[in-house]
Amino acid sequence: MVDTGAAPNIVKVRNINSDTLIQMNNILYLSGITNGRIKTLGSIQVFVGGHSVTMHVVPNDFPIVQEGILGSDFLWGAANINLTDSQVEWKGLVFPFIANEKITIPARSKATFYLRVLNGLATGYVPPLSVCEGVIIGNAIVTNKGGRAYLHAINTTEEEKEIAVPCVRLQEVESYSRKNPISLEPTGSANSEVLINTIQSVSQEERIKGIKETLRLNHLNKEEAEHVDKNNIELLDETSSSRENILISSDNDSTSDENISNVDDDSDGEDAIYTAPNVPYDLNKSSQVRTNVTKENLLSCKDNLVVFISQRGTPCDEGANILRQNGLLQDVRDTMVGRARPHPYKKKKIITLTIKNKVSELIQRETIEESIHSLLDVVTELDLESFTISKCDIDNVPFDYTFDKLKQIFQHTPVSITVCENFIRTPMPDERKDIIAENHSSAIGGHKGITKTYKRIRGNYF
Repeated sequence: MVDTGAAPNIVKVRNINSDTLIQMNNILYLSGITNGRIKTLGSIQVFVGGHSVTMHVVPNDFPIVQEGILGSDFLWGAANINLTDSQVEWKGLVFPFIANEKITIPARSKATFYLRVLNGLATGYVPPLSVCEGVIIGNAIVTNKGGRAYLHAINTTEEEKEIAVPCVRLQEVESYSRKNPISLEPTGSANSEVLINTIQSVSQEERIKGIKETLRLNHLNKEEAEHVDKNNIELLDETSSSRENILISSDNDSTSDENISNVDDDSDGEDAIYTAPNVPYDLNKSSQVRTNVTKENLLSCKDNLVVFISQRGTPCDEGANILRQNGLLQDVRDTMVGRARPHPYKKKKIITLTIKNKVSELIQRETIEESIHSLLDVVTELDLESFTISKCDIDNVPFDYTFDKLKQIFQHTPVSITVCENFIRTPMPDERKDIIAENHSSAIGGHKGITKTYKRIRGNYF
């Protein structure tokens, strides 16, 4: 571990070979770690890149998690801690940070995964990575967002895998193809002419016949079979006009080659095409998600509750604060940032979304989006029909952004999302008598009946 606040370099004795000579005359008394002082066992000389470094040996029960510390004696005047590239540079040598972040991929599933990017490329290529047996990751073009690149990881095994987050350097990509792969056959070759002629010579009747042969229609009655024929004809009519526009005839082969060459040479707008290369193409389907807004308090909603927390378990939104005040927020620590975790709550679930590492860190919009994708996985796996979330901004991220992302990510999921405005609160027991008296018979409002009194109270309290 690198510690700029520590002076000497220390190492636990179990990391030293048995034949290494420990200089017993070089003893230190270390303070500031415990209430008292800790005596070292001596010192050794190690060589790093041909340079001699003094390491002070401490017992194995020395109260640190790491196996040793590189202090200011090592860093002074010779080292540079490069947080951008996550590495220590010392006398021409480079030591990358070791990533302790880990992520769990369920068995036989595909999950959104992220990598730590070591260089400053905005967009680049990640080659296939060998991170764990049975896990496929890499071979993708990704976008560098704050030192992270998101892509899919596939677990092909029958058990869940916990793997460390890799650190990679993105490879530069010279250009991106704007078209589907072009055949290597010469445009005017005999094979291409036969292929084009074969496609153009197939009649509509033959195509319908070929489609029907691939379908199982034996269980249909006459009326249903005729309906299938009608749908096939309508489909072929719609595709025939567009198909005529893309077929290449032998008369304009040279023109086609020239157009392809112009496309390859033209590089304008390539960045715009890949502004979000990790986002899959989504078909234009009607949204299935249902949303509604209520003035109720979060606790009065008999639904699955979704709240945002930090990695230390501290609340990040109003909903999590309400749960903590009522002793319902689970003590969740050391969860992966951007992950959703369900907890039992009566007959429902409380789902916590971890969106930042520590309390003082500003929340990034990409992290909120990643956590909502993880929420979608939880909702799908548990087959939840609805959930409720509090309406509030999260640090510098407005609620409108969070709500738009919820609707966008859940648009093809038949789920109901309720937004609690938390206008109605539950009063403390010592306040209830005064509230009833004020709404039942006040000097200004006059005397009210039971029904009117209830309606006036119910508008603000639960």
